[in-house]
Amino acid sequence: MDNDFESAKFRIQELHSNFFKTLNEHSKQKLTPLNLKYCSYIYLGLDTKQIATLLNIEPKSVRITKYRLKQKFGLVKEDELYTFFHRIIA
Repeated sequence: MDNDFESAKFRIQELHSNFFKTLNEHSKQKLTPLNLKYCSYIYLGLDTKQIATLLNIEPKSVRITKYRLKQKFGLVKEDELYTFFHRIIA
């Protein structure tokens, strides 16, 4: 699991060196390392089931985390995290 994340993290930082800094700047609350892991996977376009499989957890747990991430970024229920991340990173 950690190797998958390290690979994803490296890939993102190659393309957007300030990715994690930008996420933290747009967050209304402090993001944990696990939050950043979820954000990375969402940014890469993984869906709920794919993230659940990677993290070996239930899809419901991923949905709850996505909901909490939306709260941390001040988004409403209808907003998509994928779209939001691509808008602020662009």
